[in-house]
Amino acid sequence: MEVPTDSNHDLDKILTEIGQFGVFQILSCALISLPMLFCGIELSFAFAASGVEQRCLINECDLDGARNISFLPPWINNSVPFENGAPAKCTRYRPYNSSETLDIKNRSSISSSNGFCSAEMFDQRTTESCSEFVYKTEERTIATEWDMSCPNDAWKLALIGTIHNVGQFIGMPIGGYISDRYGRRTILALAGTISALMGIIRSFSVNYIMFAVFEMLNAFGGIVYPTVIVLGMELVGPEKRALSTAILAAAYPLGEVTMGLVAKYVTNWRNFLRFLYAPGLLHIAYFWIIDESVRWLLAKGRYDEAIRTLKKAARFNRTQLSEQSLEKLCLNSESHKESSEDASSESYPICHACTSPKLLFRIVNLSFCWFTNVLVYYGLSLNSVSFAGDKYVNFMLVCLVEIPGAIASYFAVSLLGRRPSQSGFLIISGLACLLSYFVSENQPWLAFSLVLLGKLAITASFVVLFVYASELFPTNLRQSLISFCIMFGRIGSMIAPQTPLLAEILPALPLILFGSCAIISGVLVLTFPETANTTLPTTILDAENVGNNAVKNEPRFYNVGENTGSHEGNAIFP
Repeated sequence: MEVPTDSNHDLDKILTEIGQFGVFQILSCALISLPMLFCGIELSFAFAASGVEQRCLINECDLDGARNISFLPPWINNSVPFENGAPAKCTRYRPYNSSETLDIKNRSSISSSNGFCSAEMFDQRTTESCSEFVYKTEERTIATEWDMSCPNDAWKLALIGTIHNVGQFIGMPIGGYISDRYGRRTILALAGTISALMGIIRSFSVNYIMFAVFEMLNAFGGIVYPTVIVLGMELVGPEKRALSTAILAAAYPLGEVTMGLVAKYVTNWRNFLRFLYAPGLLHIAYFWIIDESVRWLLAKGRYDEAIRTLKKAARFNRTQLSEQSLEKLCLNSESHKESSEDASSESYPICHACTSPKLLFRIVNLSFCWFTNVLVYYGLSLNSVSFAGDKYVNFMLVCLVEIPGAIASYFAVSLLGRRPSQSGFLIISGLACLLSYFVSENQPWLAFSLVLLGKLAITASFVVLFVYASELFPTNLRQSLISFCIMFGRIGSMIAPQTPLLAEILPALPLILFGSCAIISGVLVLTFPETANTTLPTTILDAENVGNNAVKNEPRFYNVGENTGSHEGNAIFP
């Protein structure tokens, strides 16, 4: 039984009547864009748990009590082996007289460039590990505080990113349930406040375990992103959904850039986290300063609150709202609610999709596509700090390029269609990553430019994927199947923080992995049908025939974020 959607059409008519993107919607978008900015700091672990270039402390040569020990003194080649043009991180040459101690006064009076630190003092055929280090910069992370930059402990740093994504993997369904049960505004205020509190507590961590636990709890705030997008879509008229989504999505990379700026000037990881997360405690005020989603209120039968919000919007937009429209909206909403309850027992179980070879292949293919998009998207952001040049500037540039990426996707799907856009953006991103491998080491700017192109293309691919997936699955199974694909994609976000470890084997290995996956996925996307200007499939049979002339409707542009109900709005965002 198909649930009627008259109430959705009536609400769209009312939003058109009072103004699709008037003063009320502009102010609302401005308010909820601030939590989206806060979402942009979710990669704070990229700086708080990053490694810092180091070398062994050479007790025989580095001066005791000196305020600033030089990272590259003239005698460093005599005492430390070099790897890839830099001092070894955790090994040094064994001293011939390691058991002897020197008088501090005598040691301080000898120049570090004279024979005291000559090559004759060290057995350059034998190396040994060290437990004390000298760092190249004043940056302080958990790696420097708890000595975790050596190979035996470096995996702990990469694991923090994976733990963060495991936290999001667990938190997303919990947050979705709270959002559906208690409202968008509730989860926005609750998740943002809890995330900020966990981030602040994390700054007081006394050991690695405590830091990792609160990193996972902090990740609960990831539900803020889809909540903000859904709220934005449900506030505006049908013709302005793409506009509100674009505005809100642009706030996310701006938050990332803000984080990069803070990391550049606040070099102590504890102060860095406190500076970032303290403003997030203001999320609690969103219980009172924003309006609840009208669609959610109608779905819950809270018509008086919905009408008050619509009248408030009309008043802000200086328009008139007829009582007849409101009465019709409430009557149809009640009918829709009852029909939804009757239809819930008749919905297809998700296992029915596996009985269709076409849908089964589509599920597997889209799952791999989602995995690839997430892996490359987060992988390029996290690996940007390892490129030559200022790692903070690199990170900010990689984030800023997401804005033109989102714009490019909007025009591509309208001009070329879904399939060429999805495949093309994936292949472009893959080629950009692979080509950077062949760039000369003397041209780091060219290699980084290709990485920026790869990030732009994968961002555009991500936006197209949200729309494409919703048009390939039937209404009765759309939420379940897209949620499954998103869940598979989270595996990519768990793997992405581990990819910097591949660079220890071969610097270009992460980019080779990203490029190969993107190109393979781009080719596999060509097996999908084109869904531009077609009716959304309702049943499994419709989905099997999507793209055929039999299911085509009047040409229309499918707005990003458009959906057939409030639940599907949550499903199509990661």
